[in-house]
Amino acid sequence: MLIVLNVYRANCKGYICGTYAKHGNKVCSNHAVKELELSEIILDDLKNMSNSLDHPNLESKIEKKVKATAKKNQSRLESIEKQVQKQMELKRSALQKFISEDISKQDYNDCEGTVHEKLQLLQ
Repeated sequence: MLIVLNVYRANCKGYICGTYAKHGNKVCSNHAVKELELSEIILDDLKNMSNSLDHPNLESKIEKKVKATAKKNQSRLESIEKQVQKQMELKRSALQKFISEDISKQDYNDCEGTVHEKLQLLQ
């Protein structure tokens, strides 16, 4: 069985059988479809597909999902901001302890390094 794609012919303003175009009437019949007719068929199919996808509450469902996602992201952002504030407070506290000589320079550097790493992760 030979399968050849349809061939567009400008002079016919449509598509003819590729098998017929290549091998003649010994292999296949001379059949064609006009471009305008094919366009109408495709548009009808697209309209039918679109109608089958039509959901009366689709817009409100999408809006609810967008709002829920925005709320979740806002909550996550607030949590991250709180964590950043906590790390900054730890850093200030360590600096105050170092200044008042309650901790060594090494302890301060270790604390500052840990805070810096956590802040980078939060960013």
